[in-house]
Amino acid sequence: MITMAMFSHILLTRFNTRTSNRPAPDSRWLAHRFDLFDKYTFPSVRNQSNLNFIWLVFFDSETPIEFRGKIATYAQWEKFVPCFIDELEIGLDAPQVVSPFVRDNIHPDSKYLITTRIDNDDAVSIDFIESVQHEFSEQPFEFVNFLNGYALCKKKLYRKRGDSNPFLSLIELIDDLRTVWYQAHRKVNQVGKVRQIKSKPMWLQVIHGKNVSNKVLMPNMRVPLQRLGQDFQLGFSLDAGSENLFFYDWTIRRES
Repeated sequence: MITMAMFSHILLTRFNTRTSNRPAPDSRWLAHRFDLFDKYTFPSVRNQSNLNFIWLVFFDSETPIEFRGKIATYAQWEKFVPCFIDELEIGLDAPQVVSPFVRDNIHPDSKYLITTRIDNDDAVSIDFIESVQHEFSEQPFEFVNFLNGYALCKKKLYRKRGDSNPFLSLIELIDDLRTVWYQAHRKVNQVGKVRQIKSKPMWLQVIHGKNVSNKVLMPNMRVPLQRLGQDFQLGFSLDAGSENLFFYDWTIRRES
């Protein structure tokens, strides 16, 4: 019989951390990204139907003081745990960096770990966490991918499909902890099995012009914007009109 104590579930977000070839973003970038985080990411996670998880959000150790108060406000919610580090890169070295933070937040009775990734400008459906945990069946090492989601672009909503998307989860034994950041999301099939889940749209990518790499290409099906209100809890009211959406001019970039 599976019980909640058998696993710990940790959501992972990289906010503004440096990498080996990229400095920490500047204050202008941060102001824009915090605005997106407030409108999309934070409310979608804060209002999950299942709150059996911890959310580790990684910030650069030199994040400017003017943003520290906002981070402290998020941390008033006990599920939100800010982690300040010098450098973080997704890939084989990521477990070494993040595992101390992860282990500090694992339930002592857990044998398994679920880690789920979400970017700081995207959102998940209100039952996303519940749906991930529904796929748990004591797998020693298996990725879980929800195929269907949405892309929001210039106030237009599209259905999108991704067979190795940025909302992946990894179920694994704690004894050999690697986390979902062990490999870039487009390459996880090189390191483990991926369970593909067909369902309603479970995630939302926001295309806004400052994405590192995203695209909206045909034959993505356009759907009414109000669809988001059915399954996504966001930081604005769709009924109030699309002027509440936040977009910059943008150019679609192909994923490398």
